[in-house]
Amino acid sequence: LASSSPALSSLQTTTNFDKLRGVTCVAVRLFLVPSSTSFNLQGGAYDRTQLPADMAKAMFDSPVCVCGAGIGGIDELKETGFCIYDLQRMHDEFKVKNEIGEDQM
Repeated sequence: LASSSPALSSLQTTTNFDKLRGVTCVAVRLFLVPSSTSFNLQGGAYDRTQLPADMAKAMFDSPVCVCGAGIGGIDELKETGFCIYDLQRMHDEFKVKNEIGEDQM
């Protein structure tokens, strides 16, 4: 990924990055445009999310989705897996309030 990114490949610290066999962890937090609320989901601290409906359905049983190496035929991910976390189902600061407000229940 570093060699294909103009921003990363221009850094001196990434000069020999492609020679490394692995990276312990790379974390990226993506915030998607909120979609309609899906609810009654399982496995998290909270049962609601505003992920797109197809993503919410795919993650119905758990707010964590583990993706294995080679996913999507992306060359840069041929030896790499990753996880997707639905933070709205896991953390207080991101939880989705119901229509009448959590405090009014």
